Amino acid sequence: MISGSTAVQFFDRTFYADSDLDLYVQHQSACPIALWLQSINYVFIPCKDSDFQSLETGLEKSIKVNTEDIYGVPGVTDIYDESDKGYFDAVVVLDFKKENHPDIQLITSRGPPLEMVLDFHSSKGLYSFIFFLKKKEYID
Repeated sequence: MISGSTAVQFFDRTFYADSDLDLYVQHQSACPIALWLQSINYVFIPCKDSDFQSLETGLEKSIKVNTEDIYGVPGVTDIYDESDKGYFDAVVVLDFKKENHPDIQLITSRGPPLEMVLDFHSSKGLYSFIFFLKKKEYID
């Protein structure tokens, strides 16, 4: 999923200098995207204050999560690590750079990326509506 200033530019038909591309994906699906970015000559750049300094370490983050909160099924599973600072429900934020191209941030989420983006950019009312739909099994 693409969000952030790139999406706004597309719909608004504007251009923001020095804007980056924000890609949102569920954490367990991030590896193929990260490898593809590297295959087209993007380079992973670790943040100075990050607790991991390699792409592999960032992609391997995991913690125990209450699956009933996410999937409605009782239990605990070892899926994700603590959220990155500044991004609600993000597992990791991976920065990629390529000379003369926009920077790319690969932001991984615990659950559906759309839920994270809407919660970050929307009111509590919309988030509550999405939560209701998930509980009623209208959406995954």
